[in-house]
Amino acid sequence: MTTNDSNQAGDFSPEMDRIKKELERFPSAVLEKYEVALSELESRLRPQDLLDWANHALAIAGKAVRSWEAAAEYLEASAAVQRQLPSGQFIRWASIGGRLCDDSPSLAVSFFKASPDALTRLRPRYVDDWANLGRALYRGTWKSSNLACHFYEVSPQLLESLTFAEFTRFGESLQVLSRRSYDLADECLVKAARLFPRLGDERDAFITVSHDLAEHSWREVKSLYDSASTSLTALEPIHRSRLLVIARRLIQADQTAIGEFFAGASNAVNHVPAEFRQRLLELADEPLASSPASVNLLITQAPNVLDRLSPSQFEEWHREGLRAIADAPESGPSYYRLESARSRETLDQLSSGVELSRVKDLLRTYCSALSDRDIEVNATAQIVDKKIGWVDEQSATTEGTTIYLQPKFSSL
Repeated sequence: MTTNDSNQAGDFSPEMDRIKKELERFPSAVLEKYEVALSELESRLRPQDLLDWANHALAIAGKAVRSWEAAAEYLEASAAVQRQLPSGQFIRWASIGGRLCDDSPSLAVSFFKASPDALTRLRPRYVDDWANLGRALYRGTWKSSNLACHFYEVSPQLLESLTFAEFTRFGESLQVLSRRSYDLADECLVKAARLFPRLGDERDAFITVSHDLAEHSWREVKSLYDSASTSLTALEPIHRSRLLVIARRLIQADQTAIGEFFAGASNAVNHVPAEFRQRLLELADEPLASSPASVNLLITQAPNVLDRLSPSQFEEWHREGLRAIADAPESGPSYYRLESARSRETLDQLSSGVELSRVKDLLRTYCSALSDRDIEVNATAQIVDKKIGWVDEQSATTEGTTIYLQPKFSSL
């Protein structure tokens, strides 16, 4: 029987022998891995599929000087990948890796190496798209190669917490960022792999914010990831979701210090009464259109203002801020920063009491005039430190030249 007759009958032994012989030209690791993989696959693949698989190994190994390394990783991964893919998809996977090797053997090495773990979380129909996402990060430079390779390597970890649609959008956001800085894109890739499992259902919204920020102000993206890791994850999901919506609108209004916004706003939200947190974030929507710079200040000042006002009084103080913005949009930040006279006066009028710190000098002058002595006025909190009053029955109850008052009282 001739070779052609043997092939037609399904006997591919001569071809397989030829491939094995040609693989001997490469470093020994290639042939060793080939023989191990062959022993596992020959009972699981049809002869034609087995021959196609072997031909891909030979083709990949011969593409470039270092492409034998890609062939070795291909052979190493083959048995595990074959268990997860139908025969046609398995050969397709080999072909995809071969095309990556045409671009850069390093890309193919990382693609093949990550495949067994990635494919436990990836549907077969998405293998092409996964390969293309990594390939889109490669632009012929060693830095872009490092980024693309790292993307493949981290893919299994990312796919543990992301849907493929989210994974795709994240890859696209890295593409935008990489056009400005490969190093920054790679750093954010590392941070993202740690962050996404902690974001819950807000992952997609965060990826959208990250993408928008990369397009508007790429240097702020690192701060975004840092702040999200330390601050945003500390919020309840409902509040985290609301902050992400606000963040995207701030970016659209050219307010791009989003990392700073997340840090300050997250801390503030967690320091106002729990029952008022969602309402505070609803109120923060109101100045977005006319004074976006006021939004962060409104949220971050809320704990201080709520020390003096009830939630309903806070809303009255806020409504006066909106009127101030309507009168002069540029006045918003100073109002919410408590710097404008209008803000302070409104706060005083609404406050249910008078703070000692605001009238301390006036009281000291008045008491000194009445007694013709130098009198000090201090808060009662200092009594504990000085052991004055009823703290210790063995200590004096007065200090002679100092009057102690509550830090806040209802009338003056």
